[in-house]
Amino acid sequence: MVGYNPVETCDAGRPAVPLIAPLTLVIQGFFIYHVFKTGRPYWWAFIIFSFPILGCVIYYFVEVFPTSREATSARRKTRQLVRAMNPDADLKRRVEDLEVCGSTENRAFLAQECMSRDMFDEAARLFQSCLAGPFEKDPAFRQRLAEALVAGGRYDEAADVLALLRDANPDHRANDCELLQARILEGQGRNDEVLNLYRGLIGKFAGLEPRYRYGALLKKLGNDESSHQIFEEILTHARRYKSLPESEERWIKQTRRALSPG
Repeated sequence: MVGYNPVETCDAGRPAVPLIAPLTLVIQGFFIYHVFKTGRPYWWAFIIFSFPILGCVIYYFVEVFPTSREATSARRKTRQLVRAMNPDADLKRRVEDLEVCGSTENRAFLAQECMSRDMFDEAARLFQSCLAGPFEKDPAFRQRLAEALVAGGRYDEAADVLALLRDANPDHRANDCELLQARILEGQGRNDEVLNLYRGLIGKFAGLEPRYRYGALLKKLGNDESSHQIFEEILTHARRYKSLPESEERWIKQTRRALSPG
């Protein structure tokens, strides 16, 4: 037969390049690289290598997805729904935990819950109680105590606590302590010093709080044009990211309120 070529016929029914094998190797390599880069247990690499598809799927849902933005957003919405249905549940649970075991850890958890509910005097009392025994000079508890005192408007007491913290632990969370110092000075009415502190913190602080507080103070002092510019920068930052930590969303919400008429 003219034009018949058995070699060509056989080759036509066979895939030119088996893509699935190299694609699987690439995906495995990506996940194994992720294992070593992020410090996960090395046995994950063995599982991914031994079970090419199933191992990658298991690794993703066990190790990667729980720390993703989507999972964080889902957990946040779930917490918000639970709080809306039973707003006192977390507070009651923390109180019950402290009644069962009066440990420093349980006092700190209850104090933090009080902070989230604007119960600042109660939070300060609990954080003060944590500063005893082996935690008598603990810098983290001193910082939390100062934060509770500032939130409750007890600026002079907060200044004393912060001074003790900085004298004993000058390297402890320097930016956070500087922001706390600025809030104390603002509460004491020392606005010129505060503006300089907030302005300096904007460039080296990871979160939005100094920027918002700078804009809010400018607005309070009647500098509406500059404060509006600062607030717009915050909203630009918010539009750049699909999901932000809950602590950052707080400042975005307050910024929108500050920009709303009336």
